[in-house]
Amino acid sequence: MPLRKLSPDAKLFPALVLLALALYAPILGVFFSLDDFEFLLRASGQEPWPDGIRRILSTRLFFSAAWGLFAERAELYHLTQLLLHLASSWMIILIARRLKLVAMAGVTAAALFLVTPVAFTSLHWISGIQELSMAYFALLAAWLALGKGLKSAVLSLIAFAAALLCKESAALLLPAMAMLLPGDRLRRLLLGAGGLVMAAILLTLVGAFTPKFSGDPYETGYGMNLLWNLLSYLAWLARPWDYFPDRVPQFQKSLAPWGLVLPAAALFAYLKFKSARASILKVAAIFLLLLLPVLPLLRHSYLYYLYLPLVPLWLLLGEGLSRASVARKWILLVSVSLIALGSSWLASERRHAELGGGLLEDPMIRYAQLAENAVESATESESAPEGDMLILVPFLGESQTLGDRLRDLEGGQKVQFLPVDRALLAGRALRLFFPKVNHVEFAYEVPTDDKWRSQHIWWTFGQGQLGVLGFGEQGRHALARLLFEKGEPTRAAHEIQALLNLHPDDANLLYDLGRLELAAQNSEKAFEILKRLETMASHESADDNLKRAHLDLQKLYQTHLGKAP
Repeated sequence: MPLRKLSPDAKLFPALVLLALALYAPILGVFFSLDDFEFLLRASGQEPWPDGIRRILSTRLFFSAAWGLFAERAELYHLTQLLLHLASSWMIILIARRLKLVAMAGVTAAALFLVTPVAFTSLHWISGIQELSMAYFALLAAWLALGKGLKSAVLSLIAFAAALLCKESAALLLPAMAMLLPGDRLRRLLLGAGGLVMAAILLTLVGAFTPKFSGDPYETGYGMNLLWNLLSYLAWLARPWDYFPDRVPQFQKSLAPWGLVLPAAALFAYLKFKSARASILKVAAIFLLLLLPVLPLLRHSYLYYLYLPLVPLWLLLGEGLSRASVARKWILLVSVSLIALGSSWLASERRHAELGGGLLEDPMIRYAQLAENAVESATESESAPEGDMLILVPFLGESQTLGDRLRDLEGGQKVQFLPVDRALLAGRALRLFFPKVNHVEFAYEVPTDDKWRSQHIWWTFGQGQLGVLGFGEQGRHALARLLFEKGEPTRAAHEIQALLNLHPDDANLLYDLGRLELAAQNSEKAFEILKRLETMASHESADDNLKRAHLDLQKLYQTHLGKAP
């Protein structure tokens, strides 16, 4: 088709693609995080998939296919997400056409959908594919529902089923459209009733109606929490300067006044623009119905739950902005550009905001960074992870020890504990990148049993990096040296004593222990060790190594006290 015959939205869509690529390019550098590893472990065959069909398309099918195609290349997963986000924006343009909105309304709505911060988490977190895929199939179902003929109606129901098998929160889409949007009355009735029955069946099969007990992350309630949740979502939208509005992932009563800003703006528009009153009421109703499935949640409230429910609002705003800018199209361009720049700033702030000590504020990005650092540092290590691993945490900077109590050292800088064990799902995720790893155990210190003798001992430092100490006894000896270098002679002595319990007459270990006791100002214990070495060195069978260990410790003791023993 010649370019001059293309519709305005088709001509401008490539510009939207470039805008999205510029805005979301940083997502390509975000690693796997938390739930991503759960799905990848199943997709790689290392752990079984659960029974049932809950979210089977967006988890089992997607991650199995992606692992087969992309393996551990996280950037390709994110690129797939971005393409799906773009596909949904094109569906918005197609829906605008079928709603017979004015020229440019569809592309304006698509631009608003693309650039607003609501999609941040879904695009930065690979498991956000559940929200993205659900929205795409829901929009496809909506476009088909607005068509004509039996074929499009059947395909609409199929797309709707696919949306529910990606995520259940699209359950009221077709019933809402049947009640509120134009079209043949019989067709709307069949689609609405068919969608309602299909949603009821699928939600029953996936266990959505199963009661959630107290304390469950998805525990629900049907009291005032419905109102507080709604006002919280509206408040987050009314505070565009807040780069991380859902940092507390549950409703926030304190923000209730802010939640009244958008309803007040809608009421003003309703009173001022008589011709738009019906559209405003329909958009508000569809928004509420699409959001309704997540309103009962007592916790687990997130901004990205608005990804699909806001589409009707983008269409309404696209229509309004396009009508207002018929004579001055540059106003439309400036408006969208300013929103895109603001969204870019908000996204940058959220990606880089820290809690302190280098910890990123956004948990998904934080855990992704820690996991990536761990994998990269282990890959670059002189010894690749294998067998049974014991990883000691937290050992972060000179201000922390391997113990569970944080103590400041003289001249040390206090560093907050980085939960690399959580980032790697207690180490299970390492099996994805290092096939020779059998089992991983994180611990604050070497366990008291003897398992460590057959484990490869590692330690954590910095922002989740892993460093190898050695296998078994070699690793524990290296741990003692490391602790001594970090100014922890008492803890280093504990490690040497554990080795001495296995080799009580080892002259080198006795020398090391004596040296550490002197460093810890334990002169009496050092003297006991010195006397023991002296007795052992006096035997006729004593070798040169034993005699040298005795003499070296004697010199250290003399230097320490300023006199001969």
